[in-house]
Amino acid sequence: MRSGVVLTNLVDPQIRDLLSRHDTLAATNAELSERARAAQDRTEAERLAFQVRTEESNTRILNMNNAIAALKVRHEELEAKSSQWQAAIESSMRNATQKSLELGQIRMASHNLFNLVKLHLNNRVTSTADTLAQLDKIQQFILT
Repeated sequence: MRSGVVLTNLVDPQIRDLLSRHDTLAATNAELSERARAAQDRTEAERLAFQVRTEESNTRILNMNNAIAALKVRHEELEAKSSQWQAAIESSMRNATQKSLELGQIRMASHNLFNLVKLHLNNRVTSTADTLAQLDKIQQFILT
């Protein structure tokens, strides 16, 4: 019997150690499980926050792209108007140049006619640079 008591005494501390070790491991497992759950909750919260920020950024980018597209359309409209105004200016310049050329030709023709009248009247007409005065002299010559 003695060996049974000794064995029980030997086994009893081992069982207590084993039970104590089991309790420690169970507590550690529970703590680690809680930490893992907390870490998973934090990760999920951060993932959701990241998703919200990403969506906000994408929305901002889309809005900016829309603004850029609107500005490009406006730019193209203004370029078209600018081209129209440039064409109108060039047309006005051509017209003004043509009118100036015609005026110069008329003045030259008037001056030539005046010189012919002056020669025909043997220089009895006084010279003038005024085109209207020259035309008056030409008219008087023709009517007389």
